[in-house]
Amino acid sequence: MASHDKERILRYSDHKMSLNMMPIYFLLLLTWISVSESQFPSRPLTVVTVPNKPFVSFISNSDRQSGYEQYQGFCVDLLESLSNIAGFKYHLKLADDRKYGTLLPNGSYSGMVGEIVDGRADLAMGDLTVTAGREEAIDFSIPFMNTGISLLYKRPTTSSSPILHVIVIWLSCLAVFILITAHLNRHVYGLYTATDPSRHQVNPPKFSTTGFLRFAWWFLVLVMVISFFAGVGLYFTIGSHLTFTPFNSAEELVQTDIQYGTKTGGSTEDFFKNSQEAVYLKMWEFMANHPEAMTKSIPELVDKVKSENGKYVGIMEAPSIEYLTSQDCDLVQVGGLIGSRSFAIGMRSGSPFRDHINRALLRLQEQGEVDRLKKKWWVDNNACPPLEDVNHPLQELRPLFPFLVIINLIALGLLVIAVLTEIVFKIYEAFLSKSYIPR
Repeated sequence: MASHDKERILRYSDHKMSLNMMPIYFLLLLTWISVSESQFPSRPLTVVTVPNKPFVSFISNSDRQSGYEQYQGFCVDLLESLSNIAGFKYHLKLADDRKYGTLLPNGSYSGMVGEIVDGRADLAMGDLTVTAGREEAIDFSIPFMNTGISLLYKRPTTSSSPILHVIVIWLSCLAVFILITAHLNRHVYGLYTATDPSRHQVNPPKFSTTGFLRFAWWFLVLVMVISFFAGVGLYFTIGSHLTFTPFNSAEELVQTDIQYGTKTGGSTEDFFKNSQEAVYLKMWEFMANHPEAMTKSIPELVDKVKSENGKYVGIMEAPSIEYLTSQDCDLVQVGGLIGSRSFAIGMRSGSPFRDHINRALLRLQEQGEVDRLKKKWWVDNNACPPLEDVNHPLQELRPLFPFLVIINLIALGLLVIAVLTEIVFKIYEAFLSKSYIPR
């Protein structure tokens, strides 16, 4: 066989082999594109968290003796949805020190942030607040929840009920009613007439309080009837749900003798420490000078609020307070939000996972999945029904309460005028009696 024929056969064989390898090359190319597009390793991602209901908590029937711990909560469900969309596997673990992450004196970070920085975890999932200090150490995803700080307080055991106020007003009106009725009887039946025949009769003055007292009498009858039925209606509709706390905001709290504090080593403590607002600076000064008012964990903070019987206020994130007050009816949230903050997923600086997790989060938000999970863990699990759920036929009388207060103030004003008029009349009568000259 000629040499050129051998070369032709070899070239044909190489070409045929190349054609046979094309599907393999194509599969390798698709695999490379898929890996480069997902940027997630084949191994499960290590996700670190801190237990805090309802974000992350242990399942009560989990078998911890075998080392296998199961978790539940808003962030657990959100993480599962993210993994399904972004296409990654994960392993959830607790932070070694059960902390979120704060800067230590040696320049390192504790908690979840520290484990991300040290490479012991890939993601930090939980109610992790985005702060400027943490942003310098790690990257964050887009926020999955925007919130603030609020005040946790124990519901007063001797809270005043609206029926008590209405009864006091009603009894006051009843007393005034009896007094005015007595005055009317004395005027109508002539009880002011002198019983001594030798006493000179004095012509009464042209002005008299009889007509005025008659008007006040009927007015008070109307007030008493409205107050009674409105009081009954208020009692059955909102009587057991209203709570009268000694303060309604952080500004009012600092003016009381009630102690307050928060968990050490968290973003809430950093907020008051770095705040420039006069009220928050005053609150931080108190907390710094009273270390006994600070706690090491959220459960310890809640226990302190419940055990101090109204002498202590816990300061923490509003979503946690909303969940606690929905599960424990002895706790109440006081005031609105303090500051503004966001919860997000933490990861290493320059992490290739960030864009994919952000896109997955945006897709979940657009699909309404995040709102559905919020409803599942905050609204559907509510053990303390809100005021709006109370339905009673007399509920329409609730708007009458301010009107009743105004009416009772007017009634008291009329009583004062009636008494003053009666005093003036007596003085005038005495003056006429002394100036009488017999003919």
